[in-house]
Amino acid sequence: MDTQNNNFETLKETLKDVQNIFERINNYGFFQRLFTWKILKKDSVKLNSKLDNFPQIIGNIQLNLGRLNDLKKSEDTIIKKDDEIRQLRDSVTKFETTSEERRKAFDRKMADYDGYMARAESKKQSEDLEKERQRIEQEDLRKVSWQTHELDVANFITNECNNYGIKYIGPQEFPDRKKPDNSIFVDDRYIIFDAKSPKDNQDTVSFISDINTKVKDQEKYAKLPKVKKDIYLVVPSNLYSDIKKKHYPQGKFDVWIITIEQIPVMFAHYKKTMDYENFEGLSQDDKDSLIKQMGTLSFNLRRKLMVDTLFGKKFLDVLKSNQDNLPEEINNEIEKVVTDSRDNVSRKDSGKPLSLEMLEREMNETNYLSQSIGIPTPPIEKENN
Repeated sequence: MDTQNNNFETLKETLKDVQNIFERINNYGFFQRLFTWKILKKDSVKLNSKLDNFPQIIGNIQLNLGRLNDLKKSEDTIIKKDDEIRQLRDSVTKFETTSEERRKAFDRKMADYDGYMARAESKKQSEDLEKERQRIEQEDLRKVSWQTHELDVANFITNECNNYGIKYIGPQEFPDRKKPDNSIFVDDRYIIFDAKSPKDNQDTVSFISDINTKVKDQEKYAKLPKVKKDIYLVVPSNLYSDIKKKHYPQGKFDVWIITIEQIPVMFAHYKKTMDYENFEGLSQDDKDSLIKQMGTLSFNLRRKLMVDTLFGKKFLDVLKSNQDNLPEEINNEIEKVVTDSRDNVSRKDSGKPLSLEMLEREMNETNYLSQSIGIPTPPIEKENN
């Protein structure tokens, strides 16, 4: 800035000197000009030297003016940037305010969530405590029945033996040093019903986990010559639903988990086998194996009849629905294809193909027969006349 001022001062002085010389020349007369020519010439030389620097001064001034213009532009840019910075500051302030509000809202939500989680945890703890209290209470009630379980089973089996005319064998009467709790004597063999319940220091979980040991322990009875290879462990009824596995195949013998309520059904079965006289010549093991195989075959046949009847009814309903909903012309064409089919099933008495009415009538007859022997087939709908 000082350099610029000096340039302007030098320019002003030079212009003033030029003006002075011109004024002196204009004001001098002829003789003054003549006699003062040397002085004027000397001043002109000085002025000329100053004028020699004049372009440089002008250039400096122009350069400085250019810089001033640049500074002006920079100032405008700075002002614009200041506006942008101000806007950014306003945005930052607004963002900080919004962020602070969001943070406070988030803190409130987190506080609500923490409160909810605390309440949920407290509720869960209360529910867990209540479940544990109920479990302990149920366990205590169970233990009351467990204390007399073996005696209850023995009394119950004794009474059922009296009802069915089956011989009851108590521990003292069992012909071996190994003494099961209860057994019955059917067809010259001993069928063991060993009562099992938790000990005083056991709960439900430990008793169930110990069942495998109790099952394997029955081998001492299964090895005896006149003992049936199906051995029954009679557990308390209030534990039965907690025991997931009820059948334990052990290779040469099987162990079954039952309750006291199942014993009458089993005794009824044994009573029926005692009444049969068609097993002469068979050993007791062969007799048991034959009964088991026939029972399995009977079950599978009944199951197949039930499934076949169910699907037969479904297929018949579909055929009847098509017959009712399709035009008569199409139904006639379908019947013609059925009649001409080589695989068509015909009735033996007439040799004619089975119509839907005949199929339904024969299916109902089969259904009645199945229901009469206890097979749960679909109910037969009676036609409304």
